[in-house]
Amino acid sequence: MPFTYKQVHLKRSPQSRSHGGRFKSTKSTIIVILLFVIININLARILSEASEFQGKSEPLVFASEAESPKAKSYSIHQITTSDVKSKLVESVTEMPAAAENGTRNQVNASETRYVWHDDAINVQNNKFHTEAQEDGKDNFPYTFSTETTQSVWERLKNSEHFSKVRVTNATGFKRTYLPPPEFSRCDPCLCFKSTDQTITADCIRYTGMKVSLEFIPSDLPPSITHLSLDRNAIRHFETNILSSYKSILITKAPKNKIKALYADDCQVTGNLSHLDLSNNLISSLEDGALSCMPNLRVLILRGNHITNIANGTLAGLSHLELLDLAFNEITHIESGAFLDPRGLLVLDLSVNKNLPLSRKYVETFRPLEKLEVFHIQGCTSMSGQYPTDVLSVLSALKELGVNGEVHPFDSKLSVLQNLTRLELGGKGFCHTKNFTKSYFNGLAQLESIKIEGCVAHEHSSFMFDANPNLKNFELSLQTGDLKDFFPILCFLPDFHKVTSVQIAYTWKRAELHPLITLLPEEVECLRNMTNLVSLDLEYNSISQVDRLFAQGLPKSLKKFSLRGNLLISHQSILYLLLCIPHILPSVKSLHEDEQGMKAVDKSRATQKALPMNIRAQHSTESDFLDYVTHTSLDLNSKEAQRNLLAGRQDFERLSGPTNSHTSLMDSHFHYLDFYTASNSMNLGLFAFTRTRKIQVAILNVSNTLITDWGYYPVELLPIQTVVADLSGNRCENFQKSFFVVNNSLIELHVQGNFLGPSLSKDINGQKLSSLTKLEYLDLSRNHMFYLPWLLLQALSHLQVLKLTSNNLGTFDLHIAHMKRLVFVDLARNSISSISERTRNELDALSSGRAVSVDLTYNPLPCSCGGIELLKWMSVTPARIMNKNFLVCLNNDNQLELVGDLSKRLAALQRECVSKKILIVVASFSVVLLLLLAGFVWVFQKRWWILYMWNLTVSKCYGYKTIENPGNSSAPGYTFDAFFVYSSSSSDFVLDECLEELEVNRSHRLCVEDRDFLPGSYVPCNITSAVRSSKTTVVVLDQNFRSVGWTHYAVEMAQVEAVRSRRNVLHLLFVGSSPDGPLSSTYLKLFKQGQFSEVPPRECPPDVREKFWDRFSRILGHGDRRDNRPHPQLRLSD
Repeated sequence: MPFTYKQVHLKRSPQSRSHGGRFKSTKSTIIVILLFVIININLARILSEASEFQGKSEPLVFASEAESPKAKSYSIHQITTSDVKSKLVESVTEMPAAAENGTRNQVNASETRYVWHDDAINVQNNKFHTEAQEDGKDNFPYTFSTETTQSVWERLKNSEHFSKVRVTNATGFKRTYLPPPEFSRCDPCLCFKSTDQTITADCIRYTGMKVSLEFIPSDLPPSITHLSLDRNAIRHFETNILSSYKSILITKAPKNKIKALYADDCQVTGNLSHLDLSNNLISSLEDGALSCMPNLRVLILRGNHITNIANGTLAGLSHLELLDLAFNEITHIESGAFLDPRGLLVLDLSVNKNLPLSRKYVETFRPLEKLEVFHIQGCTSMSGQYPTDVLSVLSALKELGVNGEVHPFDSKLSVLQNLTRLELGGKGFCHTKNFTKSYFNGLAQLESIKIEGCVAHEHSSFMFDANPNLKNFELSLQTGDLKDFFPILCFLPDFHKVTSVQIAYTWKRAELHPLITLLPEEVECLRNMTNLVSLDLEYNSISQVDRLFAQGLPKSLKKFSLRGNLLISHQSILYLLLCIPHILPSVKSLHEDEQGMKAVDKSRATQKALPMNIRAQHSTESDFLDYVTHTSLDLNSKEAQRNLLAGRQDFERLSGPTNSHTSLMDSHFHYLDFYTASNSMNLGLFAFTRTRKIQVAILNVSNTLITDWGYYPVELLPIQTVVADLSGNRCENFQKSFFVVNNSLIELHVQGNFLGPSLSKDINGQKLSSLTKLEYLDLSRNHMFYLPWLLLQALSHLQVLKLTSNNLGTFDLHIAHMKRLVFVDLARNSISSISERTRNELDALSSGRAVSVDLTYNPLPCSCGGIELLKWMSVTPARIMNKNFLVCLNNDNQLELVGDLSKRLAALQRECVSKKILIVVASFSVVLLLLLAGFVWVFQKRWWILYMWNLTVSKCYGYKTIENPGNSSAPGYTFDAFFVYSSSSSDFVLDECLEELEVNRSHRLCVEDRDFLPGSYVPCNITSAVRSSKTTVVVLDQNFRSVGWTHYAVEMAQVEAVRSRRNVLHLLFVGSSPDGPLSSTYLKLFKQGQFSEVPPRECPPDVREKFWDRFSRILGHGDRRDNRPHPQLRLSD
């Protein structure tokens, strides 16, 4: 009977039951991804909570863009964090050179900076003056609601609240540097506390602001003492609101739209002492409208439309001391108007053109027994006569301002025994044509007289005989030339009593004016004034001062002012002081500023030498004269050329680098307390000569284009100079030698120059090393991008450092040695960080006395990168000024107000901590996923990797690669089959298989026990055997286990099958099926029919013979080159 094979039953391994290890690794990956997603969702929730916290915090003030024809300007409105729509920042990539004032910052074309413009601020003599124009133009490139920008705090910070300097003698000064006041928001105003403990609410509206107040604010701090409401649109003056501020002392509301003051609205404001309602539209003052202010001492109502002062208008003002009603339309004053304010000291009724002070007003003014100052210029003329009857009842009068009437003063005014000052005339209010002998009769006690705007044709030589006590004389007639008025000085009764003379503005009314030379004959009268202390010749188109004129001035002269004339450096008084010894020996104050070219009437010129300007050059050859004129001046006259040549020779002789001085100057030194030459081309050059013949305590040569300090001719700063103002000179570089060793400088103003590039290279602080006594340094507007760490290492006494309006991005400066430091001004820069070492030094300096630091108008970082700076600002003992007005740059590149620093920091910390967690978790997740994916890939490709590794190692062991046989495209194999078997099947393989297949059927078989190279690397042997064999036969018996080298060989065969794209593995079952579990690889081969089953031994021989024949055909004969066995394994490609 035919033999029947038994059915083979195979057991699945646990891996095969779970679809293999591949699915298991995929499951782990999915779990990790799910965990990652859950963590990210929680982090997003945390971030949203942080942003909600920030958005629900108290509203901040943010910027939004507004168009302006001049520059980008921005206004502020109140919104929350989530509503930010635009940025308060200008990304500057290209900007022209600085304007003439030096107020615009210069930026490198390759950099982006946040620049704060200062077009609305004019810096002069350490004071900021706000240019609030009335034409409605927007001068504020960056503006805040109710003016929270520089226009308020800079104006106050740099005035009486900040620096006080008082001269005590020729070289000694007493200085007090006080930190600026702290500002706080008291919407809609700005509040600050002054050093005298007064609290001011500043609600001034300038032309640059977008919103005007229509009502007096009612929710300001109750403790305010000063309230400023200038330039708003207030229509109704509500005293009931003022009465709620119990401590208020001063209220100013000029330039509003108030039309009337009503008695019904008046509520008692007991402490109010100063009220300014000037330049409004007030036309009606009801009786009792001011009675609710019983302690009022100053009342200013000038510039309104008041027509009548009734008996009850000033009722209840018994403490009133000053009343200003000038520039109104008053036509009548009732007889009892001054019954209550009978203690009035100052009364100004000037420019009430329809108010005739006739005899009927005698009783009206009679109660003013204490009146000391009375101004009535511009009132209606009494037929060319003075209001003698009215004036005669004012027995306490000390100062009187009246029109210049045609008729002289009445002798009845002799009753005014206290009248010591008379102001006569004014612009358009002087009608007299002749000053006769009796013109000033009855004014015997006069000590000071001012005559202005009079066009008189006759001046009697006896005109002042009735005034024997005259000491101060001021003349501004605006007719003719200055030379015509010097003879009037000879009419003064007693030259020895005269201490002050002023002749100014003589040309102002004329369209053209002559050039004036002060010649020797003009000094004759002044020469005899042996006690003359002050001489003022301002704005008279003086272009030259003769040396003999200067020599003829009294030796007692201490102050000499030539401000606003047409002098040049070689015609200045300073030049004369340098040239002539002992000239003006007592002069301590000399003012020559604002010299410039004016329109000149050539036909009336009174001198030969003509005015000129000097252009500074860098070489001594061309450093002298370059004439710039705007009119047809005769520069070809011989005398003009001779004077110019003489000036050049003197300049080279006195200031040249050869230092060849004549005996004229060898023993002469002149000391000045003050010298000013600001806004004058190159005037003041001679103060810097190497001769040191002129020493100035306070020197102001700002805006004079004196450049290149330390080079000829600007060689040395006077060694005795205590305060120096060199601002606005466009200086780009200076030598260390400019500041001499052991100098006396304590205050230096160099703002508005171009010193930034030069100072940035001074890494060792050598340029300023001589300023060891300096206490105040202003380096504002100098185009500074970088500060060397040791730039100010020698300034150990420094108290105030101003670096405003530069382009500093980081503040990194050594300041630990400045033990007296009070204030560091860093406003309007691009500061986004302060170095850690500078922060530590500021903390150390503030341990005993807090150092004030102003960081307003800087793009501070409101991001995670700037959290350290904000944290330091919240805990530092240094005083960070105006914290509520600091601005910062957020993550959207928009500027916004920091607001409450603690809340901002808390929200930022939450946000940054969440971001850090998110970054850490995300990074960890990515790394974990990459590691997991790599592990899965390596695990899946582990046999492939081992396979390739074995190939590489095999070459090192000497295995050879066989070549393709002949022209056949199929590779040749060394063996027909590689038998993989366990120890239990070794007898079957070595005996029966070798005999049936090799001996009987000529197959080449690779068997481990016979063909593997002794002592070689086993994995290489296995890999070589697999690659060198056409088929890998796995012998399975009952005791077969897929472990160890058996499993290794099977996996290598699988890799070879994939690589060569052929069926490599074949299963050969011997006896019973394996008892142990098998992997999915065996099951897959079993399902594909790639197996054979050896018949049992008890089968007939022909059956077994047929089996081996069929199995031989399955193996096939490899395409070999020879038929002889070869013991060596080879590798195919």
